[in-house]
Amino acid sequence: LVEAMTRQSASIELSLNDGTGRIKARHYVNDRQSGDLAALAPGRYVTVFGSVRTAPEVHFAVAGMTLAQSADEVSYHMVEAAYAALKLQKGRTEPETPAPKKLAVAEAAFSPQKEEAAAAAPASEAPAAVAAKAPSGERLSGSGLRKAVLRFLQKEAEGKPEGVSLAAACQHVAPSPADEVSAALQKLVESGEIYTSIDDEHFLPL
Repeated sequence: LVEAMTRQSASIELSLNDGTGRIKARHYVNDRQSGDLAALAPGRYVTVFGSVRTAPEVHFAVAGMTLAQSADEVSYHMVEAAYAALKLQKGRTEPETPAPKKLAVAEAAFSPQKEEAAAAAPASEAPAAVAAKAPSGERLSGSGLRKAVLRFLQKEAEGKPEGVSLAAACQHVAPSPADEVSAALQKLVESGEIYTSIDDEHFLPL
């Protein structure tokens, strides 16, 4: 719910309240977006996505905003807010596997020859590990690059509330240039598939 707003030439500052709390928000708009939001006014419901910023004060940096068209959107948001809160409270849990760990200790005690084999294994596996980390050499661009980056974020962001860094994304799709990776991430933000988290260089998928 938009409780208050100030419309400026290049941005809109709002006070938003979703029933769980109130926060100030800022949305930078272009000419096309300003036309879509012409009916925006206090008392209207909106759908927004973006990230929380702490400077110069705590506020919500809106990456995208549309006017709510149905009361169902409000209900869906309440369900999403409850789900997100429960997921954050739960955090990451380590699997409970005490039996296999004890079994491994017992096997090591009764079969010392396995320790020698295990010591030799890392040396032989080291080249394979290096090869796995090395880039494939394929330079991606356009939609292919965006798809690869999005799949990487969806895989790596699990259990990382701070998000995945730009540097990690660049390393994953090397040798694609960093500026093209950054542009691909910006396109994904604009399309609503990802959003920035703790700063402009950390991202989470929606």
